[in-house]
Amino acid sequence: MGNKIFIVFAMLASFAVTGCLRTYYPAIQLSSAPPIIYNSSSSSEQSSKFISAELLYSNGIHEHETLNMVRGAYIVTDTKDYFNFNARGFGYTGFYNVSGVNELYDGGKNFLGVGTDVTISGNFKINKLKFGAGINLGLGIEFGEYYNYRIDAARAGLISKNNNLLFGMFSFFPVVSYEFSESSILSAQFNVGIPGLLSPIISLHKDGFIYWLGWMPDNDNNRRYYGHRITAGFMMNLNKFYSGPNLNL
Repeated sequence: MGNKIFIVFAMLASFAVTGCLRTYYPAIQLSSAPPIIYNSSSSSEQSSKFISAELLYSNGIHEHETLNMVRGAYIVTDTKDYFNFNARGFGYTGFYNVSGVNELYDGGKNFLGVGTDVTISGNFKINKLKFGAGINLGLGIEFGEYYNYRIDAARAGLISKNNNLLFGMFSFFPVVSYEFSESSILSAQFNVGIPGLLSPIISLHKDGFIYWLGWMPDNDNNRRYYGHRITAGFMMNLNKFYSGPNLNL
């Protein structure tokens, strides 16, 4: 965990391709995986639509590099007794700060991307306690200065080539949640994969709103209280405020 995980991961990948050059990945792949949404309801089946916004601050893959990102999404959910499904379309932007390559390429690089993903989980319930496991599958496209940097620096032989415009994402996770009431759920989730490599998440579902926090410790610097990566997110259930036109005659 912390910088060492990302550095080792990047070094192993780059060594397999080029021997010793740095490898850079699309910024979204370094972010936190999304939390799964369980609709709060006493009903055995419920569908909802959510909008979300989140902020991320993270160390980069290499030493002295940083990543800042804001992301928004539209999410469709379906919760059943033993099955949960989330489909999401998202857009994001931010800056990746490159450091230690050379004076020409060091500095902040903006990026802009869009993508879609689905989260599927199976679960079982003991009274108000729910246990489950699932997968997250996604596709994304990212461009901007950070994308152009990965192309140009690779052509110059300074970093390894990893500049695909379209890329995939995959992670799996265990999750546990407790329903305090029909409108309140506390959930804990731990994704392993891409994005984020490791994404521990805690979320509170309350009265049609979801507040969530993802945090990854930094073992290289215990005084860095935000850790290696910290993400804060907010979601709102649109069904709570708009249920569509009334068609009753």
